[in-house]
Amino acid sequence: MIPNSSCDPTLGYAYSKQFDDRSLRGSDAGNVSASTSSPTQLYYSAAGQLTGLSVDIYGDVEQTPFKMGYFDQIGESHYRISVGLRSDTTGVCQPDAAP
Repeated sequence: MIPNSSCDPTLGYAYSKQFDDRSLRGSDAGNVSASTSSPTQLYYSAAGQLTGLSVDIYGDVEQTPFKMGYFDQIGESHYRISVGLRSDTTGVCQPDAAP
């Protein structure tokens, strides 16, 4: 799994399993996101606790849940649904925050 260099203050640091034709990629760790071959991202706090997950959808999504805010539009025909696993997200980006 490869970390994304920035921290989402409500979800944490995104990690995504990225593949090329043969192996796990690690050279572009500063800009990692989900892909069609690996659409899931896991989010962790700076202290290492699991804090959320997301799944990318490529293609169309149902308009009713999209209009209700369940999906974020990432690009044309590219959407993401995210689920936070903490009720209190204070400090997910701070390494010295309590778990």
